[in-house]
Amino acid sequence: MAVIDEGIGRARDIERPDLGAPARWFVRCWRDDADRRALWAPVLFGVGAGAYFLLKAEPPIWLGPGLACMLAGALLLWRRARGAPPEGTLWTAGLAVLFVTAGFAAITLRTAIVAAPILEKEHGPVTVSGRVVSVDRYGEKGGRVVIAPEEI
Repeated sequence: MAVIDEGIGRARDIERPDLGAPARWFVRCWRDDADRRALWAPVLFGVGAGAYFLLKAEPPIWLGPGLACMLAGALLLWRRARGAPPEGTLWTAGLAVLFVTAGFAAITLRTAIVAAPILEKEHGPVTVSGRVVSVDRYGEKGGRVVIAPEEI
């Protein structure tokens, strides 16, 4: 690709980044490690979980599990139609994508399970009355008091 260098007014060649290199590396490793593909499962699961954290907004809770179930169902139907365990690139690519969607589904569900209520608006100083459950001291200057509130 050539671009015009504004400073000197001549065309010069620039090198394009090779964005396909990571994909080609993965495909080469996947093909070469045919007898050890099960070891790729945690890596692909982690890629799916990492993809969740790249999102700018919270996805619907059904998205991850729905995609994983649809893909698993499609792979099971394909296997049943063939009679024997399928072999080949398309089957193994489907399994790889299944592990990625399973990682995405797991982190989506975990986030929904541990979600805590969020205050809708800011509240000023308020009086809290209740029972002290525990007191944790962190050195001389800090600590944490857990209160079971009776009235706020």
